[in-house]
Formats: sequence, structure tokens, C-alpha cells
Amino acid sequence: MKKYFLFIAIATLCMAFIPQGEMIKTSLVITVLDDLGTIQEGAEVMLFETESDYAELKNAIGPEFTNEKGKVRFSDLKAIDYFLQVKKDKKSNLFGGEKTGKLEDGKYNKVNVIISE
Repeated sequence: MKKYFLFIAIATLCMAFIPQGEMIKTSLVITVLDDLGTIQEGAEVMLFETESDYAELKNAIGPEFTNEKGKVRFSDLKAIDYFLQVKKDKKSNLFGGEKTGKLEDGKYNKVNVIISE
């Protein structure tokens, strides 16, 4: 029992010296669905920090590809709005959700993106 309390005390003390922002890095999980709500495995996802980078398709973060659950994760991001390009076969998010809201710093952010032809 004493070992348990000692462990809790040491863990609490260690947590007190770790800055809050370093505990959880800002990340974004994107779930890709088609216009019928079907999960899209293997969709290519790229993030851009600026609208001009997005328009010119330069300085992309990625590409990353969605898993069998239609999800892709980006970590170590800035707490800003991102422009995103998602495509699979003839489907894309063009003219539909092309921008995330501002990400919350030190949080696990989530966004759903619909792709269509």
C-alpha cells in the first residue's frame, strides 16, 4: 500500500513539472466519407497552412492515406486553420469543405470531410 501511494506521489510530482502544451501535441484526425456517408479507405489527404499554398499545391503536409476506417491522423500541427485536399479516384472535396476551423492547441481535433464526383 505504501508503494502505491509513493508511486502516485512521484507521478503527480513529475506531471507538475511537465508544461501543459507538451503533454498532448496538437493533432488532427480527418474522417473521409463519400456523399452517401460511406467510409473511404485509401483516400489521399494533404494539408496546407495557407490558401496560396493550397491553390498552388505546394508546401503540403502529407500526403497521407486513410485507413480501413476512413481516418488519417496528422500530428505536431500548429493551432491554425488548415486548407485540405482530399481525393480518391474521381472523387474529391473540391467545392465542399476545403478548410478546417482553427485547431485547438494541445488537443486532439477531429474533422469529417465529404468527397464526391
